[in-house]
Amino acid sequence: VANTPKGENKVNGHRTPKILAQLFHQETSSTALDASRVVVDPKSIAASVVTSIRTEVPPDAHTAPYLGLEREGNAVLINSDGLILTIGYLLLESRAVRVMAQDGSW
Repeated sequence: VANTPKGENKVNGHRTPKILAQLFHQETSSTALDASRVVVDPKSIAASVVTSIRTEVPPDAHTAPYLGLEREGNAVLINSDGLILTIGYLLLESRAVRVMAQDGSW
């Protein structure tokens, strides 16, 4: 966790307050959230679901030669509305995204 000149906490270059608040069901405020002081209920994490995600990228995409036309990785279900968290390169320039359901179907 790094502190920026504006006083925002960042992890890997990304602002953390809103995403951490969503993940851990906390309210955000104008004050930056200190990620090192977040208290997590283990039951709330156990309720999260890890799943697989597949994406397809067009052949003319800038990242296609480096990352491929088909990408596969993992995602974590954050809430019951279907919000998932995954690594950005899986979605970069994708034209189709498929998430594996609990029954194993795509």
